[in-house]
This record gives sequence, structure tokens and C-alpha cells, in this order.
Amino acid sequence: MQDAIVVQSLKSDIALLRQNIWPPANLANVEGLPIYYGTKSQVEEYYKQWLGLIERAQDLFQPFMEDEVLDAIHLPSHLNLPLFYFHVDRIRINKTRAKESKTFRGIASLIEKCGQFEPEQIQAMQRWLDSDETAALVAHREFVDLRTYVFQHGQSEYTRTRFYVNG
Repeated sequence: MQDAIVVQSLKSDIALLRQNIWPPANLANVEGLPIYYGTKSQVEEYYKQWLGLIERAQDLFQPFMEDEVLDAIHLPSHLNLPLFYFHVDRIRINKTRAKESKTFRGIASLIEKCGQFEPEQIQAMQRWLDSDETAALVAHREFVDLRTYVFQHGQSEYTRTRFYVNG
């Protein structure tokens, strides 16, 4: 329970900072995408404002990573922290179709998330759920997934990331 409170406190602090300094005012923007760039000093200045929260998140989630050192890029996306890359030579963006799946064990939560269904559909789903204690409903939503491949100076490997939610 204590961990949940600490995570929620961190998420609140991230949301507050994001509300005050997002999008970054002193960085250029890639039109139509939440990608921002600037000189090394401009990006470092913006990064410093986030650093305390990034370090808190790393300290909080490091115990779950066993022997791997948790870098900011691998923090959970639900924290809504922006990703920072330095010394970027180029990026490549791939646009692909993907689907998100969500499992429901009850009709009320399905309707809350997906909207209203016809009465006969609701009855059929309820019969299915009542037929077996392991029964579940799965809803799929298609979306466009943007994956970014970041090539940094001096690195032989690229870093693949999904930036679209966090920037």
C-alpha cells in the first residue's frame, strides 16, 4: 500500500510539472509530433527541471529490475515522463497499425470503457461470463503506433522507443 501512495505522489508531481512546463517553450518542435529538439545547453536546461522526478522514479522502480540498471528510457510509460536523448545524429519514425487489448470480467466496466451495446449483445456477454468462472471479455482497439529509432553519435546501436504518449 505504501508503494502505491509513493507512486501516486510521484505521478501527481509529474503531472504538476508537466502542466507548468509542457510543451517546452525554448525547444523547437517537429511539426505534428511531440518531439522537441534544441542545442545541447537548451535541452540540458529543460532536462534539469525534470531530473529530480526522473531520479525519484528510477529509485522507486529500480528494485523491480533485478541486476539491470534502470535508465530513464525504461521507466514505465504510465508515469508520463518525457524521454530525453542527447547527441542525436538522426531519428527514423515508423508508422504501423497496432491494437490495444483490454480484458473485462464484468459488463459494467466494459460499458464504461467501450460505450453502450445493444440489449441482446449485453445479455449474450452476460451469459458468457456466467457460463464459466474463468470467462472474460476482450475488447480490441486499433491505433497508429509510432516507433522511433534514435541514432546517437558514437553509439553503434540505435534505441527504439515509443514516444507518442509522453513526448
